[in-house]
Amino acid sequence: LFAAALVLLFFTFMMERRQFEQLEQENQENIDNLQQSVSAVQRLEGLIAENEQLKGQLEEQARQLEELQARYDRLETDYNTAEQANISQSRTAEALDWFWQIDEAYVRGKYGLCRSLIEDMGEALAAYLPDYSVTDNGRFSPADRYQEIREKVVK
Repeated sequence: LFAAALVLLFFTFMMERRQFEQLEQENQENIDNLQQSVSAVQRLEGLIAENEQLKGQLEEQARQLEELQARYDRLETDYNTAEQANISQSRTAEALDWFWQIDEAYVRGKYGLCRSLIEDMGEALAAYLPDYSVTDNGRFSPADRYQEIREKVVK
């Protein structure tokens, strides 16, 4: 009877030990799964932080792009204004060159040459003659003098 009890105790011990090993194995698998989950959560948190940092960088670069675009627009406007001023100055210089030739021909009494120069100069270029006198001595401006000569020569 004692031996049967010992066999039953040993059999029970082995069954419990087997169950304990199975529980231990399941617990180890659960711990491994939890560690993987924790690792995945940490990676996810890292990715979220990196995403926020990248969003900040993107916003900063978008702001810089807007500033550069505004600067480009200002520079383009300034360039176009300067180019127009340069064209206007060039046309004014060309008109003044024609005017001085016309005035010289008129003063020398070469009215035929004067008429020819006025026709060659054209009205478009005559519009670039300054309508003020820089000498401030009561004399005609180049535009006024041109009109005076034109009225006398071209009939």
